[in-house]
Amino acid sequence: MKRNHPERIPEYLQHILDAIDRAASYTAGMDLAGFELDTRTQDATQPPAITRSGRFPRTTLAIGPLSDYI
Repeated sequence: MKRNHPERIPEYLQHILDAIDRAASYTAGMDLAGFELDTRTQDATQPPAITRSGRFPRTTLAIGPLSDYI
């Protein structure tokens, strides 16, 4: 995907909102103790590790960092 496409920002932000909604649905009705015992839900809702350069690995983002679009 090429950089500097500000017209894609709404799509990128919608992608983030959709991910938040999915994460919330995975944890609905779950308390902290249940979350801590459920590694599958933890894996599904926690962000990926950040690389040493301070960026998310490219393969973990469906659209790319917001900085690509500004």
